[in-house]
Amino acid sequence: MDNREENRVDVVMTATLSDGNFVFEGSVENVSRTGFKMTDIPSKFNTESVECTAVISSSGKNYKFSIRPSWSTEAGIYKVIGFKIISASTEWLELLDLLDPQQTDVWHRSI
Repeated sequence: MDNREENRVDVVMTATLSDGNFVFEGSVENVSRTGFKMTDIPSKFNTESVECTAVISSSGKNYKFSIRPSWSTEAGIYKVIGFKIISASTEWLELLDLLDPQQTDVWHRSI
């Protein structure tokens, strides 16, 4: 059973994130209006930090967020982490509307 709040959209994006002490680079695998999943994050990233921020880059634009880790798994020297976005900018929501329109008709056109 899937308990996600929003649909996830598979993407190829990069992100820079901070746990309040260190800055890391990683790949964004999927996004939603309320969160995203990152891979290839060094295992040194502190998933218990309450001061996490991220900047996701896509199509020449940068989207900055306060985030909170929701879950993580170890993958060797890397982590895969799901993040909850604390507050999303209007620009981020507009991008998600383009990537995954919430209301579509049977021909997948926005209503």
